[in-house]
Amino acid sequence: MGYYHLNIHERTVISQLHTSGVSIRGIAEAIRRSPSTVSRELKRNSYRTGRNHQISRYIPRRHRDLIYSARPIAEERGNVKVMFYHM
Repeated sequence: MGYYHLNIHERTVISQLHTSGVSIRGIAEAIRRSPSTVSRELKRNSYRTGRNHQISRYIPRRHRDLIYSARPIAEERGNVKVMFYHM
C-alpha cells in the first residue's frame, strides 16, 4: 500500500470536525484515514494561542504554504547562479 498525501478537501474536513469537537478517531472514520494520520496532521499544522498556550488552532492550508515557501529556486543571471525562495 502506497503513501498518499492528504488533499485540501481532507484537511478542510479535519479542520471543521476538529473545531466542532469531534474526536481524532471520529475524524479518521469520516475521511477514511488512520487515526495516527489525523493526529500527526493536527500536531504538525496547529499552533497554540491564548493564555498559557492552552488553545490549539489548526490551519489546513499551512502545510501547503510551508512547502512552497521553503522551496528554493535557482536562476542563472549572467555568469552567476542565484538562489531564492518561492513565496
